[in-house]
Amino acid sequence: MKIDEQIADMEQKLRDIDSMTSYGSDFQTFVGIKEVEKYVHKEEYQLQSLFDNNQLDEICIKFKVNKQFQSYLTDITQVCEIFLQTIPTKVRIFREDKRQMQTPISSKESHLGLAQKFDIEEGSRNRSIRGCTFMPNGKFVFTDRNSQALIIHDNDGSFQYSIEGHGRVFDVAAIDNTYVAVTSGSEAVVYLYNIESKEVVKTTKTNGPCYGITFKSGVLFYCVEGKGIETITLSDNTISEFYIEALPWGTYITTVDENICFVNHEIDIIKLLDSSSKVCWTFNYKHFLRDPRGVTSDNHGIIYLIGHATNNVVSISTIDNVECNQILSMEDGLLNPTAIDFDARRNSIMVVSWEGSVLVYNCN
Repeated sequence: MKIDEQIADMEQKLRDIDSMTSYGSDFQTFVGIKEVEKYVHKEEYQLQSLFDNNQLDEICIKFKVNKQFQSYLTDITQVCEIFLQTIPTKVRIFREDKRQMQTPISSKESHLGLAQKFDIEEGSRNRSIRGCTFMPNGKFVFTDRNSQALIIHDNDGSFQYSIEGHGRVFDVAAIDNTYVAVTSGSEAVVYLYNIESKEVVKTTKTNGPCYGITFKSGVLFYCVEGKGIETITLSDNTISEFYIEALPWGTYITTVDENICFVNHEIDIIKLLDSSSKVCWTFNYKHFLRDPRGVTSDNHGIIYLIGHATNNVVSISTIDNVECNQILSMEDGLLNPTAIDFDARRNSIMVVSWEGSVLVYNCN
């Protein structure tokens, strides 16, 4: 099985590390560790892909005898039912603290002030936060991949309640104070939730596994694995093709004025598209930003991106895409960041870690 091969390879890498630290010079050890780090990130993607695409789920064949069989044989129209049932895997992916694996990059002076800091549903464990959004009224909504639930916090950061997912959950985008759109990842469905009634009010089948999602002017933009970007017009629920590219799983997206920005975490690429889906520019700076995940933008067209492997947040101007500024790093408390959102009403940025730590900054 693929996962057994990965375990064997990882054990060999551990033996290699022992050899390097015992017999190699400091420089050789440093170079070797960096190569192992690249390998670990690659294997992490493959392992997460197995989990997200349900390849670890258990398939059971169920046999159900028709109760009429015990009465009159002549009345039997159906003897039994045989059907397949998919049991979600109980495997959960955990990450060790990466502090020793990362070298913090010196942050440029930023104009961010920490306004709030809290943990999602404080006291809970085993989180896997993939998406976050500010509601217009200031409330917070998060998607937890492990519990398959939406988690709602009040604008003061206090936990309010959870909504059990109708299926799997990945990213989330606010529509208004009542409704949010949620992607399902490998299930290839976009759900429209009423967070007040805690119900799914609309289900839209997509043309493939869907991940990052954003909302603008009555239209949902979302990333489809292997295909590109699609849109759903909420007024009539029509699906349209917007941009074609073989995107990996877990691609995030945001609107930037009238443009669209998305990230490709497998090759560390960020692209900006205009309203006609033409590529305006492509950004790639692996020494500064690796494994980009969540992405958002502010009122001035500045793009903010999560560097998951570099434990940082960087900003890129839509006018000049060459210069990129790091505004937050591990020195600011970032560890395993995955999701980010901007609140235009409060002029604030929310950064959320994989494990559920939330940092909210005022943009001065």
